[in-house]
Amino acid sequence: MKKTYFILSLFLLLGGLMKAQEVAISYEIVPQTDNSSIIQLYMQSLTAEDQPIRAINFSLAMPAGCATITGQAAVFSDSWTDFLQEVQLTEKLDLTYNNWHYSQRWQYGSADPGLPNTTPVIAPAKGEDRLPIMQIMVEGSCADKLYLEQHVENPLNQMGDGDVQPIDWTVVHPKTELELEEGLLMKVFPNPVVDKLLVKFEGARDQAYSFSLYTLDGKYLMGTQLGMNEAEEVQMDMTQLPAAMYLLQISSPETEGARPLQLKIIKK
Repeated sequence: MKKTYFILSLFLLLGGLMKAQEVAISYEIVPQTDNSSIIQLYMQSLTAEDQPIRAINFSLAMPAGCATITGQAAVFSDSWTDFLQEVQLTEKLDLTYNNWHYSQRWQYGSADPGLPNTTPVIAPAKGEDRLPIMQIMVEGSCADKLYLEQHVENPLNQMGDGDVQPIDWTVVHPKTELELEEGLLMKVFPNPVVDKLLVKFEGARDQAYSFSLYTLDGKYLMGTQLGMNEAEEVQMDMTQLPAAMYLLQISSPETEGARPLQLKIIKK
C-alpha cells in the first residue's frame, strides 16, 4: 500500500512539473420542449495551435429534484472508456448562479485506462470553430438551468495525455452580456426567453445601435434600433417564434464593414 501511494505521489509530481495544456470547454443549453433540453458541449484550444486531448472530465451542477440526465452521446464514445459517470449529492455544494441554487452534481469522465494508447480528440486552435464533443439529454422542470463546472474528485482525472501532461480547463458559460466599448456594457435577458427579450445598456453610449435576429442558417426574422436620444433599453417580441436557438446581431455606424457582434439566444 505504501508503494502504491509513493508511485501515485511521484506520478502527480511529474505531472505538476509539465506545462499544462490550455483548453476551453463551453456549452449551450438548447430547449427541446417545456420539460427537456440538450446540453451541447464544445472544446477548443486556448493557444494558437491544435491540441490532442486524450481524456476529458467535467461536472454539471443541477437544482436537486427537478432535472434528470436521460442520455448522452460523445464523439469519443467508440474509442474511449467512461470511467466516471454518476450523480452525487454533495452536502458541501452550495452554489448559486442566476438566482438558482445548485445542490446536486453530475460528474462525467472519459478516457482510455491504457494511456497513452488512446485515440486523441483534437481541440481546434484558438480562433477556429469549436469542436462539438458531446450532447447531454436532460428532462425535468428545470432542464434548462444546468451549470457547467470543472470539478474533479480524482486528481488523476486532471492528467491529459499519455505523457502525463495535465490539462488546465477553462469553462466558458453562455454569454448574456457584451462589452461594446470601454465603459459601455450591453445586457441581454432573459436567456432562455419565453416571450420578450430585453436589451439594456449600462454606461455612456455615444452612438445608435441596431439589433437583428436571425435563425442559425442566416434567415432574417426581425430587427429594431436604439437611437441616440432614446431610452437605454429596447424589447424584441419573440412570442410567436418556435423554440430554438437564434442569433442576435448587434451593429452600429462605427462597426459598419466589420464582422458584427453576435449573441446566441435560446427561445423556449
